[in-house]
Amino acid sequence: TGHFSRTIHELQRERGLSSSYLAGGEEGAFADLQAQYAATDFKLRELQAALPERKDPLVTVDVMRRRVAAMRCSPA
Repeated sequence: TGHFSRTIHELQRERGLSSSYLAGGEEGAFADLQAQYAATDFKLRELQAALPERKDPLVTVDVMRRRVAAMRCSPA
């Protein structure tokens, strides 16, 4: 449960920073978002390691990250 909780926390932080960036963001918002990507990815890897019987990735965030970077989605 702890691994799930920490991973969800990082995914929620990523969502919040993505919304901020898409809303017009502050200077450095994209750099903050990229740092959060690393934190989220680390927790996803930890969660995957805690569940070695799963062969499929738990979550794929690459498509949404590309859409955010290209400003091709709304902040809501």
